[in-house]
Parts: sequence; C-alpha cells; structure tokens
Amino acid sequence: METQKESSNSTYNIDELRNQDEVPKIIRIYSGDDGQSHLERVPLKMSPFVDKEGANGLASPLEKCRGVSFRVSPPGYKLSWHCAPRRQYVIQMEGYIEIECGDGNKIVAGPGDVLLAEDFTGQGHTTKVVGNQNRVYVVVRLEEDDDMK
Repeated sequence: METQKESSNSTYNIDELRNQDEVPKIIRIYSGDDGQSHLERVPLKMSPFVDKEGANGLASPLEKCRGVSFRVSPPGYKLSWHCAPRRQYVIQMEGYIEIECGDGNKIVAGPGDVLLAEDFTGQGHTTKVVGNQNRVYVVVRLEEDDDMK
C-alpha cells in the first residue's frame, strides 16, 4: 500500500523511503557466548510517523533514557580494553574512532554513525581516536528494564 505524506518541503512515497538502502543502521557491540565482544550492523526498525507540528517520515520506536552527555576526546586518545558500563547509544558527531573487539574485528566509525554498546561481560573492546581532529560525540544512557518498572 502506497502512502503519500506531504511536508512543507517535499512529497514522497513512504514505502519507497522504507525500502531504500538508506534506512539507518546502527553498529551494535555485544558480548557473545564465547566471552568476546562482537560487532554487527543492525537496521533500525522504522515506521511512518506524523508529529504534532507536521514533521513526518520514518521513525524508530521511542526509547526511554536516563540522560544525555556531550563529550570531546583529543586526537590519539585511546581507551584500552573495557566493557560497556551500561546500555547506551554513542552518536559520533565529529572525528573518527576505531573500535576493536575481542574477536579481532575492527570498525572505523565517523560522523553520523550510531553505536549501541551492550558488551557487559568478557574482554570487551578498545576505542581509539584516529586522525588529527577531536572526537565529538553524544552518549545517551538508556534505561534498564528494571528502571522502567
């Protein structure tokens, strides 16, 4: 079923938007049964929305969070092996980082990339600022299931 949505800027077909390879993916870091951290790209579950003021398009389900922190790390900064301190999104705004997981896989994340940190056990991962610019990022601390009760 084709649904046309009209915004103040454009008209588009929701079904075409939903089927594009442009649907955002997040980089999930998680603990495996082998005691190592692993990486996977996970597409966000998106569905049509229309907000009160008329903004519309596709959106992921709303998630509760405990807080948001804006951070800056200098070029060359390295955080050695560690596990995620809590379930959290890390949104890269500026600069690049290299993440290495205990399973040996590496990924470089840059502006616009979203990571979901869920590797609470095992060896964890390393994080290193690469390149010659500061890393500017946002940490969104998600509420745990126990916090939502």
